Amino acid sequence: MRERFPATGALAAAVALIVVVGGAWFGYRELAGDKCSGQVKLSVAAAPEVAADVRATADQWVADGAAVGGVCVQVDVGETNPVDLAAALAAKHGVALVGVGGASGSTAIPDVWISDSSIWLQRLGAAAPGFTPTDGGSIALSPVVVAMPEPIAKNFGWPEKKPGWADMLQQITTGTDLRAGIVEPTRDAAGMSGLLSLGAAASAAGANAQQAQTAALRALAVGRSAVRDDLTAKFPQAADAASIASGLSVAALSEEDVIRYNAKKPPVPLAAIYIDPAPVPLDYPYAVMPGTDPDRTAAAEALHQALNGAGFRDRLGALGLRAPDGTGGTGFAAPTGGPATAASSGAKGAGRRPPTRPRWTRP
Repeated sequence: MRERFPATGALAAAVALIVVVGGAWFGYRELAGDKCSGQVKLSVAAAPEVAADVRATADQWVADGAAVGGVCVQVDVGETNPVDLAAALAAKHGVALVGVGGASGSTAIPDVWISDSSIWLQRLGAAAPGFTPTDGGSIALSPVVVAMPEPIAKNFGWPEKKPGWADMLQQITTGTDLRAGIVEPTRDAAGMSGLLSLGAAASAAGANAQQAQTAALRALAVGRSAVRDDLTAKFPQAADAASIASGLSVAALSEEDVIRYNAKKPPVPLAAIYIDPAPVPLDYPYAVMPGTDPDRTAAAEALHQALNGAGFRDRLGALGLRAPDGTGGTGFAAPTGGPATAASSGAKGAGRRPPTRPRWTRP
């Protein structure tokens, strides 16, 4: 007759195994699964050029056990064009920003907004007093430069010399050799920054200030584009003299734009000219939105600390972006003639007064 039960030794071994495995599972749950008293989900909307790196850093932070006050943190990082979220925030506060247009119904308001520039926070704050984000510290930096095809830049003495804003204004408004362009400044922070600097130069023209402003606007309007990709497509696409003469000659772009453009090995690379006084840089402010509850605010502050680490700095460097202090991380290579350390914005984005604007623009 066959045995209906396992041998005593085998049964004892099986029970022992169950005890060991069960104990290990219970211990794992105690140490890993149940260590948090709850969970908070943090939503982050980041400018396209930094979204992937912010997401990678946030994912690593979460994998390492992100928690605040015993509460585990999950982070959802989305890629959002700054102008789209600015429109949504303006609509939420019952205001409109000139040139931005209406809000898309698909744009959600996040807990944290990382736009490309504090200019967006300043414009919203000026139009809507109830828009009072907190934090506002920079997580990255990209100087705004004057971009020129290298053959044209060499005519200005680049890289040994660089023109001033007054020289640039004169060439744009009275010369016939430069074809100027700009990304719609009410929808693009680098375009707005360049316009502010050019406007300051025009305002310094004394009795001819109004004439200089009008001439500058007329010249820029000819080469105006709605988005950056459209503008950069207007630069010369061939190295022959005719293509260079008929293509776009000069535009205000970010340093990162120039690095990214040249990384594609175009037939005519762009030179980045760093004119003094430097335009307002893109400073990528980390802004916690008004109305964010205390748990999410605490989680946002902890994530910001994670973004201050060397790993994130090096990720930025590989993309052609600088750290908030103007230095470059591992892998960063400044364009020819670029400074090793760029001037930082020097202040938090939230709560600052809007920059002085030329008289032809509005918030």
